[in-house]
Amino acid sequence: MSNISGLRKLADNLSAKNNHEDAFLIYDEVYSQIWGAIGSVFQGLSKFSYDFLSYKIKSSIEFKNLFIEPSVNSIFKKWFEMDADETLNEFIFSAHGRLKCLVDSNVLLARQNMHTTINDFLVLYNLVLYSGSEKWIKTVLRIITPLIEDNRIKKIRPNFHESEIKKQILTASQSIKQTDWKNINLVMLDYLKKTGEENSDFYKALYKVVHSDSYESNNFRSKKRRYNIETADEEEKLVYYSSIIGIEGPITRIILRKKYLEVISKFHPDKFQNYGEETLKMAEKKSKEINIAYEWLCDKYPN
Repeated sequence: MSNISGLRKLADNLSAKNNHEDAFLIYDEVYSQIWGAIGSVFQGLSKFSYDFLSYKIKSSIEFKNLFIEPSVNSIFKKWFEMDADETLNEFIFSAHGRLKCLVDSNVLLARQNMHTTINDFLVLYNLVLYSGSEKWIKTVLRIITPLIEDNRIKKIRPNFHESEIKKQILTASQSIKQTDWKNINLVMLDYLKKTGEENSDFYKALYKVVHSDSYESNNFRSKKRRYNIETADEEEKLVYYSSIIGIEGPITRIILRKKYLEVISKFHPDKFQNYGEETLKMAEKKSKEINIAYEWLCDKYPN
């Protein structure tokens, strides 16, 4: 199997250059390979269960629940030389990049089915919300049934009706706001707007969730109030500016540049032109803070 991390980074570079169609193809390949691994295990366990345990439904369910996570972890190591946590990271980034490219390309938008696309959004929401827990594997299999042929994903079949998917997304959109991936809500809104759903009840409900607090948690606002640039020492500035960029632990120029590009892309004012003056001002203010933090950290860590 291929180096999915290398492929995903290549897609990141293409996406940064606004080459959305080519980036989408590579993100989709990574996405499909990971689903292929999960689906191959799921198919194998289901076949064994059907052949030997079909007469005991409870035993069949317990068998699959018991072995799905360790089996998927094993195939991740065999196919990708990554454990479940590392693969999950690639899964999240490729799923997000794939959907972002789709939303930013009219060509791609015209090819996609809404039911399938919002289901992919639901998968992404759950990948983020269940990161750090082995439950993410069972969770995505609850949302999707992967159909496999020759260890490759042939089709991804949504398990829920479109109305149920929307309901679950609205619930997840509240929780995602407490994570570093809250911009997924904005991508979802942008998708709905570009597909003519701006007047739908779903769009209005999601819009209300997204704009209820201007994307700043109470904890972050509290930190801002306590911070005074005139009196802060070097250590306080380091902690504060690192939190703005989203860096935890040792800092290198490579890590700094990577995290900066990730966070500045979420708040670039161009993305907020159609979301009202208040939200646009928030994005402009946030982008200014990010750039100030990045310049200060670059001076402190030149290598």
